[in-house]
Amino acid sequence: MNTVTSIKIFQAMPENERKIWYVPEGLATEYPIRESEEVCVELFEKISKEQIPLCLQPEDSKSTKMFIRKEVWERIKRAVSYLQKETQGTATLKITDAFRPLERQRIYFNELMRETQEKQGLEGSELWEYVTQFVADPNRCPPHSTGGALDCTVTHVKTGNDYDMGSPMNSASDASFTWDDHIQMTAQKNRQLLYTAMRKAGCVNLPTEWWHYSYGDQYWAIFEKQKYALYGSKETVLV
Repeated sequence: MNTVTSIKIFQAMPENERKIWYVPEGLATEYPIRESEEVCVELFEKISKEQIPLCLQPEDSKSTKMFIRKEVWERIKRAVSYLQKETQGTATLKITDAFRPLERQRIYFNELMRETQEKQGLEGSELWEYVTQFVADPNRCPPHSTGGALDCTVTHVKTGNDYDMGSPMNSASDASFTWDDHIQMTAQKNRQLLYTAMRKAGCVNLPTEWWHYSYGDQYWAIFEKQKYALYGSKETVLV
């Protein structure tokens, strides 16, 4: 994975280059935030009310609610519209995670820290830098805990089968890098379809995770050359 050492250098790159470069968490979380206090909306409720052909499958199978910032919801609808048009109505977006309380973020982070240490023997800063490619540090500003990030894929409307993306969601491996060229061509094309849909909707991708997109958080602000992020992390959802 290409990793930048300077935000200034990163922002000077054209978008086709920026999209394949990773901004490490140590740099990204130093970017300024001006919290907008924008509220979150509940996705199941919005789908029912607005009749949007969007699929929700929370990571927690017992969960009946998912929240996202209001402006992100508007962008999700644009992505769904694009996918429906491009596939003649046969595909849509599936979301598996959105706003994530800091408590849950700590659980995910600590679990991956332990697993990585046991399997790879990494320690200290090397361990932290590896893990934060895939799960943000809860002591920084985790994108999911801002309400501005979502994990998503493309799925068939009728069958409910997900498109082949070359690796499972939430897999901490090189195969999860969005532009990994070792996966099958079909999976590469499917990732491109998802990327195009989300970019046209105004979201940005974290290049270490093909499924992770965001709007309004620090990574979005850096990628889009904004002066500051719109959303900071919250312990509980903003309503």
